Amino acid sequence: MKCLSVLQLLLAAAAAPVRAASSWQNVKIGGGGGFVPGVAFHPTAKGVAYARTDIGGLYRLNSDDSWTAITDILATDAKWNSWGIDAVALDAQDPNKVYAFVTNFQLPPLL
Repeated sequence: MKCLSVLQLLLAAAAAPVRAASSWQNVKIGGGGGFVPGVAFHPTAKGVAYARTDIGGLYRLNSDDSWTAITDILATDAKWNSWGIDAVALDAQDPNKVYAFVTNFQLPPLL
């Protein structure tokens, strides 16, 4: 038990400078719920990033650090379940090309 306490103190001391150097804040990318399971950054073009969501579409990072939805044309409010993005890949040669695997989110049937 004593070894575990010493290890915990050492880990906490090592993590303190990292916490002090970071300032985390929420990012607003849309008006709904859901999750952002992934963000893809372009390997060579600075400032090019895309955020994929489970049921909210695909977003592109703007130069002012805000986000713009780019897949809202794929679904309507009635077809909200067509906004899911399962995967995203960026073209390493062209920062204006993005590839997305778009899904159709299905709720389990009600009994």
